[in-house]
Amino acid sequence: MVNKIIEEEFLKYFKSPMRLVGIDEETSGINIKEYFIEILQLEELNITLDKVEIPYVYMDADRNYEHILLSYGIEDLFIAIITDTEKILGYHILDLKEKYGIEKPSKSA
Repeated sequence: MVNKIIEEEFLKYFKSPMRLVGIDEETSGINIKEYFIEILQLEELNITLDKVEIPYVYMDADRNYEHILLSYGIEDLFIAIITDTEKILGYHILDLKEKYGIEKPSKSA
């Protein structure tokens, strides 16, 4: 069963500074594939797994929580799966444009 995490709860899993996990660093190794498939069904996202990438994995300052960001073809929109060292805690739709007001630079005429 999947657990959708609202913004207030999502912020509880942050402890600054969040750190991008390097390619050679060890992570929890939790398999998120089946969980992600459930998210796709629940959110009614019409995408296939071959279109999904994991561009970023962040760790909180105390190394208690991982934020696994999954990209699925929409710029600046991610599904963040939150884990601790043993299990998946839930997921959050992370829209960077909405959250941080990110906009593409306009082209000069």
